[in-house]
Amino acid sequence: MPTLDGHKLAILSFHKIGEPPPGGWTTWFYIPEETFIRQLTYLEANGWQVIDQSRFLKGLEDPESLPRRSSLLTFDDGYRSMRTVALPLLKRFGFPSILFVPTNYIGGRDTFGSGRNPSEPICDWDDLKVLESEGVSIQSHGASHRHFSEMNLEEQKAELLHSQAALEDGLGHPVEIFAFPYGDDGANPEALRKELEQAGYRAACLYRGGPISFPLANPFRLPRLAMGPDTDLEAALERGEFIPLPSSLSCTSTADTHGVPSASVNCSPVPKDSETVARALEPGDPTARLTQP
Repeated sequence: MPTLDGHKLAILSFHKIGEPPPGGWTTWFYIPEETFIRQLTYLEANGWQVIDQSRFLKGLEDPESLPRRSSLLTFDDGYRSMRTVALPLLKRFGFPSILFVPTNYIGGRDTFGSGRNPSEPICDWDDLKVLESEGVSIQSHGASHRHFSEMNLEEQKAELLHSQAALEDGLGHPVEIFAFPYGDDGANPEALRKELEQAGYRAACLYRGGPISFPLANPFRLPRLAMGPDTDLEAALERGEFIPLPSSLSCTSTADTHGVPSASVNCSPVPKDSETVARALEPGDPTARLTQP
């Protein structure tokens, strides 16, 4: 694969756009609509061309087909606010995106949050079909939303296949991209890569990290910029100041390599408001880590 000097692909990872539900509370993973608009405006104004799933997959194999600055917008967990809040804003900009959905929760609620975040409804099949008709590609976030490091290889394989089959049966198109829940690809990524390839996946995404440069090292361990309400896109995309992947972690406790760090060198900032931070923390957590279900 040729080295493309200056070509970059930034995969952005969002969770919740809009306000918490009644009775809920704000965490770092909620991005207000006005902030989301500013983030999309930054991409548009600074030459980051937002691409769709098809162009993304083609670009992994043929990076010369990509714009010099490419951006892929991804959303995790399949919250219904993706249809009611995020979609109208994406349509305003004409931006496509990808929604990663844990299939066991389609039409239900995000009980995998363990009380750290307000429980919210997950899209049902009608929601997913509407989203797809409006430029949102639905792809796999596993079935159970479990940590892959807690599973053996057969269990991991079942997550890949069952979620893929459910989405393909329900939506009628191939599912070729996987996003690991918590950004956790388990203890043996190389063995898992073989299972991903055998199942027909063409790419898989982690959580955290920054823009991708070419040549691409591994399409099944793609970093994604963790997006919160105070993520500085200029700092992240231009100066390399972002939350690093766990393999190069220097700014959070090893006790939880899936949390968003509170502060350090080369890390995107987290909320400054102490009440917001406190409500997003696990009870009794002495390291002030933010966690995402």
